[in-house]
Amino acid sequence: MAFGNVPPSDALFGDYMSLGEWAKQINRLILQYGHGREFMYSSLGPELGGVAPAVVSAITISGTLAEDDVASLSGNSWYGNPALTYQWKRDDENIAAATAATHTIVVADAGTALTCAVTGTNHFGATTSTTASVTPDE
Repeated sequence: MAFGNVPPSDALFGDYMSLGEWAKQINRLILQYGHGREFMYSSLGPELGGVAPAVVSAITISGTLAEDDVASLSGNSWYGNPALTYQWKRDDENIAAATAATHTIVVADAGTALTCAVTGTNHFGATTSTTASVTPDE
């Protein structure tokens, strides 16, 4: 079937091709030229190139780490367009209700190993990355 004045691309795709093969070829072309790469990887099935989330850069805790200061995350960049969830931990134990991208330092945090587990989830899976620990001031 031709579209307008454009003939079918038999040289590229051959005379007959399954829908799955056709989609793989289109995916390769899109990725080759860099258009929509994030969208393609986050919205296609594994057979067409979709992937679970991956961390692009190391996630670290930043900010002043004294009581009443706010710790935040740096480098929180992901591949695969995931939805992110957070769980702050004190000495490897979950901190109740500490599930935001920031955490206000409290007295109980002083002198402990503070980390944050960030989980990225998309249609193809979930990946968790945990920061290196930092120790808030006592």
